Amino acid sequence: KLFDICGLGIAYRAQDLVKDLATTTLEEKDLSKILDIINKHYKLELEAPTPA
Repeated sequence: KLFDICGLGIAYRAQDLVKDLATTTLEEKDLSKILDIINKHYKLELEAPTPA
């Protein structure tokens, strides 16, 4: 239901059941890759903050 509400479902290193319901999956440990997925889906230009 959450995927339906937000319009985008990202299965991050998820079990097969969740992967089947998701719009896209991400198996890499690098969470910054999620920004690319969000940017493409919502036509945004979000950037990850750089560590100080």
